[in-house]
Amino acid sequence: MPRSNIIKDFVSKQSDLDTTLKRLKVILYSLEYQEALEWLDKELNGYSELDELPSYRIFNGQVYGNYINGLVEAKNQLIPIEELSKEWQESIKVTKIYNDIETLQNSIDNDIKMGKPLSSAICSIISKKYGFILINANVIVNTTQVRSTIKQVEKKTLDILLELEKEFGNLDELDIDLNNTDRVTINEVNKNIIAIIYDKSVSIGSDNSIEESTFNA
Repeated sequence: MPRSNIIKDFVSKQSDLDTTLKRLKVILYSLEYQEALEWLDKELNGYSELDELPSYRIFNGQVYGNYINGLVEAKNQLIPIEELSKEWQESIKVTKIYNDIETLQNSIDNDIKMGKPLSSAICSIISKKYGFILINANVIVNTTQVRSTIKQVEKKTLDILLELEKEFGNLDELDIDLNNTDRVTINEVNKNIIAIIYDKSVSIGSDNSIEESTFNA
């Protein structure tokens, strides 16, 4: 059986991830794979702060900020936090990326920083610990980390397409004829797709968390 064009276009980069996710959504809609469709919608439209994020969207960032030390004012400098407790370091560094896939790709293409702002209360704690005045600060996730999120979604998308093609044949009509497919097969494919999506991608939590507000800098 010839390989589906949707797969060939995706692998050859003729179709970007955002477009391929939308095509995949059309295919899955006819199968009524609700959980997979919910994952697709979140990757296409962004996650809510109430959502449990997959692990490929959670990173340890670095703190950059503006501070005054005596007569010296420094801007956009790496801020040390190593003297804080391990719990505070983790709470500060852990950064959750809620943005949709298109926004993430745009941040890479245009060198837009992703991360979260630190509250004035956290800046005050750091200031007292290190003896300077931290005016404001952001926790920045580097480009390699953002790119790894996109790579994970690309891999999952390709694996899902291959699974669908293996069981249902060519996907180029973006529709699957279920007339000759038994419910057992449909359910089994659904289980396989869910396994692809959630391969140990479980959100981590902390009782000592701070405000998680993703921004583009």
